[in-house]
Amino acid sequence: MGVSQVCGTIHEMSGLSHFLLTFCILGYLFCSSNTWYVKMPSNIKGLLGSCLVIPCSFGYYQYPPQNPERVVWYQYVRSGYPLVYDDWYPDYVISIFKGKTRVLTSTDSMTCSLQISPVSWSHHRLKIYPWVDPENVGTSTYRFFDTTVIM
Repeated sequence: MGVSQVCGTIHEMSGLSHFLLTFCILGYLFCSSNTWYVKMPSNIKGLLGSCLVIPCSFGYYQYPPQNPERVVWYQYVRSGYPLVYDDWYPDYVISIFKGKTRVLTSTDSMTCSLQISPVSWSHHRLKIYPWVDPENVGTSTYRFFDTTVIM
C-alpha cells in the first residue's frame, strides 16, 4: 500500500466528517425552524354582509411566546405590514378593516381566530396572516407570513 492510498483514505474520512457536520448543522436549523406552527385554512369564503370567522390556532415546541394573548393580523403585501387587526394600535388598522375585526383568543387552547363583520367586496381575494406576540421577535421567531389565508 503506497503513501497516496493512505492519504486518500484520510481525505475520504475528512470528507465524511465534513458531510456529517453539514448534516448536523442543517438538521439543527430545520428543527429549530419548526419550533412553532400555525393552523388555519389556506382559503375561506364569506357571504357579503355576513360575519366571517377565520379559524386559527397555534402551538410551539420551543421558544414559548412571552404574551400568547397578543395576536395581530396583517395583510400580506410585497412591502410593508398593513394592519388588519391590532388591539394595541387600532388607529393604524387599514380602512377596509377598521372597526370590523376582532380576535378570538384563548391561552388555554392557543387560538388566534379572526372575526370579520360585516364582510365586504373590498375583502375579496385579500391574503392575510396572524402574528402571535409580534413584539418579541428573535432569531428563532416563526415566519408567520408563511402561513396565510386568502379570503
